[in-house]
Amino acid sequence: MAVISGYRGNIASRRDIDPLASIPFRITVELRAGGPVIALRGELDVATAPIAETAFLDIWHLHGFSNAVVDLTQLSFCDCTGLNLLLHLHRHALAGAGWVRLVGAEPRLRRMLEITGLASTLVCYPTPSDAFADVGPITSIASTFDERAIARS
Repeated sequence: MAVISGYRGNIASRRDIDPLASIPFRITVELRAGGPVIALRGELDVATAPIAETAFLDIWHLHGFSNAVVDLTQLSFCDCTGLNLLLHLHRHALAGAGWVRLVGAEPRLRRMLEITGLASTLVCYPTPSDAFADVGPITSIASTFDERAIARS
């Protein structure tokens, strides 16, 4: 298991609301046969997204994976920059005929995915095993929005 860490100062008001917010940002990687399980801990935001992006791309390029499961169980916060990173990684994986699947997304993040129309693109699973076992079709962001447009007409 490889660990990649980065520290970021915390916002006091967020720490008061969420005890996990005081945890430094950390990325843990577990390499599996189907691809890596990349666990994010702390806050995924404008300060930590570049660290996460570098780690993801390094893992994919060093180990030749095109798939990844992102474990969000210990993610205390995700802003639009973090969501954009997950979408960017999904698109990068699609370009290599792969995918990115999420595990352990909290209700607030799931709601954000629903509101933005990304819930069918960045699919959430209960466990990494479930994410690797799903052999359904890979969804691109373009096909998701096209289907929604057709449904409205």
